[in-house]
Amino acid sequence: MRTGRIWRQHLPMGATPPSAASVVQHPLPRPTPATPLDLRLHRVYGSSDDKLGTLERIRLSKEDSYREQFSTRVGRPDRWRIEHRTLSSPSGSVGATVYSPPHDDGTSSSGGVCLHVHGGGWIWGDSRDQVAHRCLETADVLVAHVVSVEYALFTKPSGDGCSFDPVNDVIVALEWIEENYGKVLGAGPRFVASGESAGAHLLMLAMLRRRDRARAGEKTEESAASSSSRFPAERSEPFDERWKCLNLVYGVFDLSGTPSVVTDGDSSVPLSGNDLLWMYDMYTSRMNERLEPDVV
Repeated sequence: MRTGRIWRQHLPMGATPPSAASVVQHPLPRPTPATPLDLRLHRVYGSSDDKLGTLERIRLSKEDSYREQFSTRVGRPDRWRIEHRTLSSPSGSVGATVYSPPHDDGTSSSGGVCLHVHGGGWIWGDSRDQVAHRCLETADVLVAHVVSVEYALFTKPSGDGCSFDPVNDVIVALEWIEENYGKVLGAGPRFVASGESAGAHLLMLAMLRRRDRARAGEKTEESAASSSSRFPAERSEPFDERWKCLNLVYGVFDLSGTPSVVTDGDSSVPLSGNDLLWMYDMYTSRMNERLEPDVV
């Protein structure tokens, strides 16, 4: 069972995880072969005359491979535990895939909720075919519901069809979980959040944006209180205490390019340093934007 020590020691969901023998181990993918230089993503895009069409073809190619991955790595007995939902909150609406933990009595109540944010360089990826095997394992180990958010991609806007604000999409999922964990999912009031690669980046930005909003509202309340009373307003915590931890895997936290990314060139597989820099360019519209606090 691929579980880290933190889950066994601290049990953020307040539930005892099942034994290793009772958790279905979904097959790991085959090792990624070396990519020929002429097929590196940044080279394919750079040599194309149809930039947007090339991005779309890259995304569709990834989707095809993810569908095949889902069919071979997620057994039919587990598929009843997977449900698509539209999440709505004061910040907007977004699609998501919800994974339920298994129970002997056929119910799907759980100790809490795990928000999941998939990776994919802000260009590809989805909340089902790409990650179902991992989300099902997470639901098993944590005895929790997993909500994987279908945030907007650079190649696939959400909502009105022209917006690209994946950070807000993650915020919608956070707000929906806080409001609906019990009455919709039948889960307990314990939350964790996990994201990988670009998903870790978006999750961290979503948490920081919510923190800043809370602090801005706090200052407004303090100002109003100080104008009407000689006693200062009580300070509240900027984070909801029901969120127990963040699990940030291979996150992108420096879009200006770390030394290892810049010097890698085309050496690494499946993504090279040049591929990562190209993705950063896709996410940001100008070089100096990579250094802005609400981006990195």
